Amino acid sequence: MATMVAETTETTAIMVATIKALAAAFGAALILTACSNAAGPVSPADAARARAEIKTGVRAFGHRAYKIALVHFNGALALVPSSLDARYDRGVTEENLHKYGPAMDDLQSVVNNRPDWNDARFHLAAAQFQAHRFADSARNFDIALASNSKAGKLWLDDGVSYYQMKRYADARLRFARALALSPKSGRAHFWLGMTYRHLGSPKARGELALAAHSRDVVVRSAARRQLKAR
Repeated sequence: MATMVAETTETTAIMVATIKALAAAFGAALILTACSNAAGPVSPADAARARAEIKTGVRAFGHRAYKIALVHFNGALALVPSSLDARYDRGVTEENLHKYGPAMDDLQSVVNNRPDWNDARFHLAAAQFQAHRFADSARNFDIALASNSKAGKLWLDDGVSYYQMKRYADARLRFARALALSPKSGRAHFWLGMTYRHLGSPKARGELALAAHSRDVVVRSAARRQLKAR
């Protein structure tokens, strides 16, 4: 039981660090146009006001004033409800405010209308991951990776989703892809080691030993504790 508790604590810490890094990677990719894909009649005055709201919201977002940014993105959508750009911006902001339910609603709406919008899908997957909807996050990571297969960080996040579903063989393949792209990733070595452990492979200890020398203090500490636990 103690070993299981230790594993849960460590994997949770690494999981949170992983998905925070994902949010940081895409958090600045906000849209400035606000109305470029709006459907239906929009007056020039409302379109101009919506663009001003978006511009102010993006500026606030850049200073991490997410609550202020949200007010402005809400204002843009009040003026142009059909704007996918504004809805995307609001979804990313909600994600950063840990409002994962609203974030998923907004980002799912964007993806439904624009299946090719990969950044929206990445953020949707990240919000689903944080909400522990791992089957959904894995599905969206898989779709995004189909057109961006060299994103090692995303292979890692996808693998963690499968790991949390206890689909260890699928997780192993994704961690291996992540390491093929980023061979020195301590986080990928950690997750691959944990996955090998569940698969009963003797390779587990070697991967955890590599993770134990990571420059990332969270990964390094977690790996060393896992090595001592067995």
